[in-house]
Amino acid sequence: MVSEGRAENVNVTSKPRTASTNPERRVRRGLRYRTRNMLSYLNKIYSLLHMPYVVAEPCINCKHTDCVEVCPVDCFYEGPNFLAIQPDECIDCNACVPVCPVEAIYPDDELPDVWAHYTEWNEYLANQWRELGYNLTEKKDPMPDAEEWTERDKNETDILTWDV
Repeated sequence: MVSEGRAENVNVTSKPRTASTNPERRVRRGLRYRTRNMLSYLNKIYSLLHMPYVVAEPCINCKHTDCVEVCPVDCFYEGPNFLAIQPDECIDCNACVPVCPVEAIYPDDELPDVWAHYTEWNEYLANQWRELGYNLTEKKDPMPDAEEWTERDKNETDILTWDV
């Protein structure tokens, strides 16, 4: 074909460009796919790096609150005889671990196997106590018989919760 003195090559065998063959559309679709994959990858990395701390069995019936005093984000919640860390609020600063006198706080990946279920307990109890308004933000006295309980056998069935 000739138009206004210029020759144009016309390929009669090529299909008209559709959404699937449009290069710009393919690039956008590829970017969307790569972005989705990147977000999925970053979420996996975050979940591996995000290690909330967990309050374990030694805290039952002791409730020393030295940990609460040093926590920069107030992620501790108080039950009648136990403290729990809300994992979504914890920023993994490690400030609470060295000040706990009964060594009840662990990063979730270093929690002894016998106490592994305390990860779920912390989340469950912290959420329940948060809804009831039991966020603990300052140091309190430990329970009256805390010293006795440091040497006693205890387990999660000893954890009390607030009457609702």
